[in-house]
Amino acid sequence: MQRALPDPPNLLSHSANAMASSSCASTLAWSAASSVPPSRPPARWVPSSLVIVAQGKVKKYRQIILTDDIAEVGKKGDTLKVRAGFSRNFLLPKGNAQLLTPEVLKEMQLEQERI
Repeated sequence: MQRALPDPPNLLSHSANAMASSSCASTLAWSAASSVPPSRPPARWVPSSLVIVAQGKVKKYRQIILTDDIAEVGKKGDTLKVRAGFSRNFLLPKGNAQLLTPEVLKEMQLEQERI
């Protein structure tokens, strides 16, 4: 058996109550007809192509050239094969090494020929 709850007190004036009920009625009118408000056209699904780009296998080791003497690693000018994380997190940010590229290798050879 359900008990009827008393009506809440009327806090709105008569004109405000009329406006609230009319806006509520218009809201119910469009929501009953469709789920999209009349001011916005219905959304249309447009098929699109999905492009998947896969990266290659990550190299675990990098070849570098030391630009400074580093204890227990090597001397300036040494070419080393070190782990990628060691070069990325320690050597390269501090400026202690450069990645071994063909351009850097040519510069090193030219420097050795001068001496």
